Amino acid sequence: MYEQTLIKRYIAAIGGVISAAVAAVSVAAEHPLNGTWYNSYCSQVELQVDPLDGNFAIGEINGIYTSHTGSTGSSLVKGLVNYKPEPGLPTNPKGIPFSLGIQWRLINTTDLPDGTWHWVSTFSGQYHPAQNVSAGSQDTYQIEETLEILNGLVATSTQKGLAETAPVMWPQTLRFKRQPPDYCRLAPPPPPVPYTPRAPDYVSGTWHNQLGEQLTLNADRITGSIRGSLTSGGKVYDIAGLFDTVAAAETPGSELAQQGVTLSLYSRDDGSAMTMAGGVDLPAARQMTLWRGELQSTQWTSRFTQHTLDKVLWTRQ
Repeated sequence: MYEQTLIKRYIAAIGGVISAAVAAVSVAAEHPLNGTWYNSYCSQVELQVDPLDGNFAIGEINGIYTSHTGSTGSSLVKGLVNYKPEPGLPTNPKGIPFSLGIQWRLINTTDLPDGTWHWVSTFSGQYHPAQNVSAGSQDTYQIEETLEILNGLVATSTQKGLAETAPVMWPQTLRFKRQPPDYCRLAPPPPPVPYTPRAPDYVSGTWHNQLGEQLTLNADRITGSIRGSLTSGGKVYDIAGLFDTVAAAETPGSELAQQGVTLSLYSRDDGSAMTMAGGVDLPAARQMTLWRGELQSTQWTSRFTQHTLDKVLWTRQ
């Protein structure tokens, strides 16, 4: 499929590996998140899940988001999902929660960036399968496969006409389906092009907050990816994320307030998932402000409770 080829081409270019085992690839192809999804803006997100333990008790999501609004082009997506295939489905099955993040640097152009290239999003929610739904006294109705997502877009840099001050966050609910709306006229996005990161890494290190939690992050400047862990309330969360690798000097007319960070978190202790997005405050780089959401599985009619959102301040140890 085109989307898998595009993702593989980019990851191969930066020296990554999607999956070395043929068995793992065949299992990954069965994941319900895989494929291309479209929203009402005619934007699309291409997702591929790779199992990290062989049976999707935890899976890493890699993908590419192609936007047709704002700073148009393609950006990297990374996240985690907790999913164990089970035989049979109830009449009104619950959704599958997943945690995703986007770093909005465009990967398929050599143009000079604007301020939006620094921005990040928490891009998380639920997958709902096609099903018949009955809500109270309403008639039963049918829904198709849907991704119900909260896009918490964090402007870490100013951009004239969009963000006159920074940082600021716009929360937005988006719904993605397998087919684009009839009014969309889509063209395949260009392939990724090589990019040399120039921004310092202010992300790596150990961070604490007033809740007694510890966040340990290790950033890779070449790929823009983040690995790490969160220790919270006796639980340990795995982390997969992305950060802003665009140097401030490359962005004329924009004032950089933060180095953008987006994180997806999954606890192997109890299967809970979280998402975070924000940035390291500049220029001192001693504090990091992250919008944080806890995710849960709900039925379609209760999906308004799938995602919490609050703001947490972290201090470098």
